[in-house]
Amino acid sequence: MFLSCLVPYKGYGICPYEPETIERRLRAARILSQADIRCLVWAEDALAFIHAVPTCLFDLHLTVSKSDVHRASNAIITSMPYEVFTPDFEGYCYRERPCFDINQPLIFPHSVHLRRIPSPVDEDDDPETILIHPPVQVSIDLQDSSRSLTLPPFPSNIVFPTHIAFLDSIVDLTLDPPHGRDFAKLTNRIGHWLPYLFTYVLQSPVSEKDDFKRCMEVMGALKPENQPYYEQIIRRFTRGTTGLPDIWRTIDERRAQRKAILEKLGKYEEARRPLPVPSPGPAMFLAAREKKRRSMEFSNQRRLHSLAFCSSPWPFDVTTLSAPDGSITAKFVSLGATMTELWVRDKHGNPRDVILGYDDNTLLLTDPAHPVFNPIVGRYANRIKNGAVAVTLHGGILGWDRRNWTIVSRTPSSVTYKHLDAADEGFPGNVTAYATHTVSNGGVLKTEVYATATQKTPIMLTQHIYWNLDAFQDGSDNILSHHLKIDSSKVIAVDSNAIPTGNFVQVEGTPFNFKNEEKIGARWNDTINLCGSGCQGYDHAWIYDGDESQTIGTSLWSELSGIRRALWVDILTNQPAVQVYTANWLNTPRKVIHGGPTLNYTKWSAVAIEQEGYIDAINTPEWGVDQIFHK
Repeated sequence: MFLSCLVPYKGYGICPYEPETIERRLRAARILSQADIRCLVWAEDALAFIHAVPTCLFDLHLTVSKSDVHRASNAIITSMPYEVFTPDFEGYCYRERPCFDINQPLIFPHSVHLRRIPSPVDEDDDPETILIHPPVQVSIDLQDSSRSLTLPPFPSNIVFPTHIAFLDSIVDLTLDPPHGRDFAKLTNRIGHWLPYLFTYVLQSPVSEKDDFKRCMEVMGALKPENQPYYEQIIRRFTRGTTGLPDIWRTIDERRAQRKAILEKLGKYEEARRPLPVPSPGPAMFLAAREKKRRSMEFSNQRRLHSLAFCSSPWPFDVTTLSAPDGSITAKFVSLGATMTELWVRDKHGNPRDVILGYDDNTLLLTDPAHPVFNPIVGRYANRIKNGAVAVTLHGGILGWDRRNWTIVSRTPSSVTYKHLDAADEGFPGNVTAYATHTVSNGGVLKTEVYATATQKTPIMLTQHIYWNLDAFQDGSDNILSHHLKIDSSKVIAVDSNAIPTGNFVQVEGTPFNFKNEEKIGARWNDTINLCGSGCQGYDHAWIYDGDESQTIGTSLWSELSGIRRALWVDILTNQPAVQVYTANWLNTPRKVIHGGPTLNYTKWSAVAIEQEGYIDAINTPEWGVDQIFHK
């Protein structure tokens, strides 16, 4: 909101707001201080209060440590008239609404949004919205005291960014936004802060050659990877620099230049992050409006879902499960009820992490490549022919793997997550799902998924685990030498676009025959174009020959690691089919334990084995398989 108490500008170095206004504006920061939560004030409030920039004040942005995000939001809503909410296109703050993206609805996806509740005792200075950010969201190191300032009489655990930290934050968010989205409107907004800082920190307009020299001195204090972009901006805002070389570059060229500098500095994880994905145009805004109109009948459920989403713990907090005998350890996060690590022992007794993933689990939400590493997917996994039901691969644009599940029970060896799908992605009715992960002696991992629906709706759930039993050790980079056995005599045929045709292929005499154990790569040359035009490998659904709930339906093992003799995967399931995908399009930086981040997970470096129903059965009635569920 705009503040009516903006006082006339009095000159450089003088804060444009009265102390009483600042005190009322930062009441939420005071509450965090009293709760012993260190916070950093960001955005326009920091510009005005610490750098004396005469700007209007909008939403209040507070940055706290990642572990304190939800503790901070709870402290504020307990003491002030605010509530947690998840903005959508209609409910979004008007300054962020132009940046709404149906694929990733939040510009600040890692943050908690607090909305002011109307109250007779509201102060006019209370911000309409308070955003609680983890440091990654604003690209500022909260613990680096050399890059923060205090503002007496506020206590020392309420800090503000120095102008150097602020400049670095702006450039980081422009060139390498943590949410992985290139929001032009947001970039323009924070881009306006640059000349403000130049002018009011230097205490003169950035318009003369001498000012250019002073700005270049400031540049030397920035992070090396941000200096070229800063220099370009300075030259654009400075006159009297004729004869200086033209260093204009496009934003993509600047990003490439930044990555090259990061490589030289040895910051490989930052250097190898994918470039931001452009935000959508007006057509997607209209689509979002139409979706909102069609889902009005479910508005109450959506509000409940939004509150449940935001009131859940931080979605990337890790839950660790271990078997009593130490044979297996699994780690999970609430986002997607996702398994992030799975440690078992090889033939030498050494532990290996045998599933793919990220070192930074926030990439499960923000990675534009979206490889779907090890979550529960739904409400309809796999693919549907001709879009007869409004869903794409693995649950739609924002499927269950990118939703925050709630932990409802936990023991040292088991965890149960709950998810309410409140008519998401255009599906009819609400679905409540539970996923229970359990580890036990003998290296056993068990996953149980249960769901109920309020209306008739297609449901097909699975767990999308990427396996590499060698864990990229001993010179192994792929799974072509892994042994595979599937109790199946037929697969579902697919067309050149890898869409099911409704027919079956008998495996006898084909590369699909894994009735007896066989190396995945044994007939590799015969798999060219098998999984679609231009694709080599497997991405198919095998139909089991019988009930595999008591017998082993699928087995995977490796001679190199001793997996099968010391470490193996035997799968029992009550599902009628198994999808096997040999990671034919994968290209994502590896975990450090797997040799990353300088090396990537590439095609065929893992195999995903998904227990599920007949894919696209809802469009193939001749199969006699009913995948429409209700209660």
